[in-house]
Amino acid sequence: MAKALVKWVTVASILVAALLLFRRDPAAVTRARAEAAHLAAESDSIRRVVDSTVVEQANLRHERDRHAHHAALLRDSVAALERARVEAQRSVRSLRTTDSLGVRFAEAFPELGTEHWGITTLPLPGDGDTLGLEVLLVPAWFGETFLIDHHNAESWRAQKDRLLAVDSLQLRVAQLQDSITTLEAERARA
Repeated sequence: MAKALVKWVTVASILVAALLLFRRDPAAVTRARAEAAHLAAESDSIRRVVDSTVVEQANLRHERDRHAHHAALLRDSVAALERARVEAQRSVRSLRTTDSLGVRFAEAFPELGTEHWGITTLPLPGDGDTLGLEVLLVPAWFGETFLIDHHNAESWRAQKDRLLAVDSLQLRVAQLQDSITTLEAERARA
């Protein structure tokens, strides 16, 4: 739009000067020259504004691209964290002995130490001592840790789902903004 304005101002000043020269009026020629000089100064000013706008747009595009790249890296890291979580869950579910379960439990909850919990076998009623149910023994109030962790996990899943939805919406907003900018540029060129 600014380039078109510069061209229009230049053409207009040339036409005014030419018309006045044909009339052979010395005062008119002087005015035309002054007007042409004024229009040339305005044209230069507009050109400087356009040039600075082009530089600013390039800087903003660079910053936008840098942020978009960083966002893509963060999205990839979220996906990697989810894959690691699924693999850790699979690893726990693949444990086959109470000893290996005990080792993993101790790693997960080192605050219990080694003496405040254990694994034992409770005999099933009417079966004697041949079969039993293996149970994890933890202090009763340690159960609140399981409850808190469970509630935290539910909340984090909900937060993750909403953050993913926000991210998708922000990507769509950026696409729409790019479309708007493109259409505005085309309109200005037209």
